[in-house]
Amino acid sequence: MKNVCEDKGVLWDGVVESEVSKDTKSKHELSNKDILFIARGTRNIAVTLNIPENINRLYAAPQFYVLRLKNESVLPEFATWYFNSSNGQSYWSIKCEGSVTKSIRRNVLEEFEMVIPDLTKQRKIVELNNLVINERLTAHSLIDAGRQMMKGISQQLIKSETLSNDR
Repeated sequence: MKNVCEDKGVLWDGVVESEVSKDTKSKHELSNKDILFIARGTRNIAVTLNIPENINRLYAAPQFYVLRLKNESVLPEFATWYFNSSNGQSYWSIKCEGSVTKSIRRNVLEEFEMVIPDLTKQRKIVELNNLVINERLTAHSLIDAGRQMMKGISQQLIKSETLSNDR
């Protein structure tokens, strides 16, 4: 779950390669545009898969539900946005169970109701959400750059003060 981020999706550099038994059926293999939903933990988020070409067979860990939309009137990216929206997060927080580790049961996921606008509106919502995500990532980059700059300034200040005190 550490390799899944709401803003960036799957962080492919951190995905661990492992062996699967020959009995593992190909129907369990993940495909592009599948949705991974984190069913355990305090933050139940979804991501749409955009699998890089250099990754071959891919399977989800047990803490994920894999959703493969069969209805072409729903964009996977829209469903992902809806799951992660404040409406979705409110629903998940009310429906999660467990005293130590919170989890969402399969039937809770199956009972989740979505408002589904036409495809044009879905595309606009997804596009707007992508813009907001890019804005947030840019803001985080600027904040990190400012921190690095201030760290460098403080190190230079300490270094110059140390040199002037040594004289």
